Amino acid sequence: MLQKCSVADAIIYMNKRAPNNRRSFLKQLGVLIGSGSLASLSSLEKAQAFIGTRLRKVHVPIQTLFGWGQNYSNLLTVPGGDPISSPTIANTKKWSKIAGENHFTLGITTDGALWFWGNEGGYSVSGVAGLTGVVSSPTRIGSTTWLDVAASDAAVLAVRSDGTLWGWGSNYVDAFPNNQPSEAVSTPIYLSGANAWSCISVNDNATSQVGSVTVAVSGSGGAYAFGANNYYQLGQGYNYGVMGPQQVGGAWKYMSVGKTHMVGIQTNGLIGAWGYQTNGALGNGSVAATALSTPTTIAGSIYWSEVAAGNECTLMMKSSGTQTGTLWYTGIGVDGTSGRGNTTTLSSPTQIGASTTWSKISLTERHCLAIIGGQLFAWGSNQSGCLGINSATSKFSSPVQVGALTTWTTISAGYYSSLGIQSDGSLWAWGDNGQGQLGIGTTTNMSSPVRIGAQTWSKCASGTQMSAGIRTDGTLWTWGNVEGFMNQGQVSSPIQVGTENVWSDVKVGYQYIMLLKNDGSVWNLGCNYYSQLGANVHRIYSTPVQMGADTTWRKVGMKDWTGAVALKSDGTIWNWGWQYPMPTQAYAIYRLKSPVQVGTGTDWVDVDSITGNMMALKNNGTLWAWGLNRDKAGWVATNNAATKTPIQVGTSTDWAQFTMSTLATVARKTNGTIWSWGNSNNGELGLGAVTTTQTPTQIGTLTTWSDISGRNIHFHAIRNDGTLWGWGNNSWAQLGDQTMTQRSSMVQIPGFNWKKVWCVGVATFARRDI
Repeated sequence: MLQKCSVADAIIYMNKRAPNNRRSFLKQLGVLIGSGSLASLSSLEKAQAFIGTRLRKVHVPIQTLFGWGQNYSNLLTVPGGDPISSPTIANTKKWSKIAGENHFTLGITTDGALWFWGNEGGYSVSGVAGLTGVVSSPTRIGSTTWLDVAASDAAVLAVRSDGTLWGWGSNYVDAFPNNQPSEAVSTPIYLSGANAWSCISVNDNATSQVGSVTVAVSGSGGAYAFGANNYYQLGQGYNYGVMGPQQVGGAWKYMSVGKTHMVGIQTNGLIGAWGYQTNGALGNGSVAATALSTPTTIAGSIYWSEVAAGNECTLMMKSSGTQTGTLWYTGIGVDGTSGRGNTTTLSSPTQIGASTTWSKISLTERHCLAIIGGQLFAWGSNQSGCLGINSATSKFSSPVQVGALTTWTTISAGYYSSLGIQSDGSLWAWGDNGQGQLGIGTTTNMSSPVRIGAQTWSKCASGTQMSAGIRTDGTLWTWGNVEGFMNQGQVSSPIQVGTENVWSDVKVGYQYIMLLKNDGSVWNLGCNYYSQLGANVHRIYSTPVQMGADTTWRKVGMKDWTGAVALKSDGTIWNWGWQYPMPTQAYAIYRLKSPVQVGTGTDWVDVDSITGNMMALKNNGTLWAWGLNRDKAGWVATNNAATKTPIQVGTSTDWAQFTMSTLATVARKTNGTIWSWGNSNNGELGLGAVTTTQTPTQIGTLTTWSDISGRNIHFHAIRNDGTLWGWGNNSWAQLGDQTMTQRSSMVQIPGFNWKKVWCVGVATFARRDI
């Protein structure tokens, strides 16, 4: 076996001993020089001249892939795991594209085959079913051929040769378009395998993890809860979170989700409650802070027909003998929510008035709605006019009639806003309208009911900052703050969700919606911060899954949490996922669940994305950027000043290639010069100092650069003479200069005849002909 040696030693050795097999000779010499130490630059020049002579004689150039840098999980396909500081042969396949991240690599060979190696990491990024752990040599993904591939830490996107787009791995950052399930979905997804659900409930006053719970009850009495469990809301005896619906013990016919507790009516008519209470919300005779981790029967042997849970309170309606239709309350009384003319807190169910003809109830944060003989009554907190009684008084401790109409049939109390439907199908709204959740075309609060359009409705649901309803034709509509999943931002009038007309019931939670279809199946859409959409939506694909039917995709780019951008054959650019994040806003606001075209241009030729910065090249040689503009790596503007619209980088019209790292950009012009801008904390700008510049600045004076590549915090470039150069962070030896020293100026990398370079994560791959 040949040992590593200097270039000079390699020349002497090979001059004395020329093997009969020329191809073997060239492979061996490549190992010696590529892995050896450089005695001097003159030694490298002699080696290049020597190889050139041999290549002319043999006429068989051998394409070889070299790698260096981090070698965790044999990322470089070289055993050992320690960083490798100079180019080392990875394999001799013929590669046209290399992509990857810190723990795995993907590559496309010249025959279109797609390959994986490195650490699968538990996210199924290998794209091969059943392939887990560390893969130390290239393993082919399927048998089809591919055009392009891009990767983030836990997901992969690839364009097949037929122009279709495919993805696999985790969809946590919404990298997979066309509404593939993930942390947020914008069209309804099927939740359960059975079609016999009769009741759905969510907490419509949740504002965070507190109360972000969903529950579904089947016709046979089975009940399943899922979502946040910090207050024992799942009724399982523990308070740690789990993925997926958990069956609630007992037989149930109805349930209601409160902010920190749940209440349900069992099939035997008794009430069960669990979760966390203060001020008597569980109705168990105590106002002390109490946690019940499993359902516990309350209110003795009295039978109930309806129940509604709120914030530290519960409203109930009886179905027993002469007390049928009576209204009862337990919990906090500070806002007059008990309806008994005072603000007394109650520790067990206590009757409100003497009427026995109540027919509908609804309770949310601290205000109550109820119907009796078609008349609508309200009491409790009147914040933002949510009681609808046209009064500025802050609270009412006894039921007050809302208007004089006697035709109310359906009611829904939201987070200081309310909805109601009358017998003619008209939909009315009142209360807080700061996010357009009243659906009346404005964001003005209303203290009395205002009709929403002229359509007719069968169901309505009011939530924290948004509302939803089902029209009499079975179609689903939503309005308010729907930015988290509808790609619409804030809308003050109803917009349709999908095109189906098969919906029978709807409930609205914190930025998500739960639905029942006419066939009894349960569906969900919206944000899934706390698993409230169910188990099958935090999706990990272990093999490639096609994203839609489009056959015009040509190139994809993505990195980290910023979603994806893609180029089509018609020259248009599209993006989706977590886009242009604002530092002061919740990340979910900027999730795009299906591809959205960037501008209207049809003259784009290249595109890429990394850590909030997007960039693209037009066929007229102009360079454009959008996104976060982190560390001024995008355009001449304020640092971290995000934009959704591409902004031209300078005025040059002769850009030929660009590449981005986390904090900086490097681009090559048609005249062979290379330029950099952004942040140089790790020397990424290659300007000889750690600095920051907002405008493209030329690196050196040479006009002979032919290829560039950058990722994370380092860059490489190839000259026309086949030499390879690197600069930037070198903590994992990713520059390949036989050191681990950070470089703010270019340093030459050992080797010769370099043809193509790919920076991936904290490693580098490069191809050369030897």
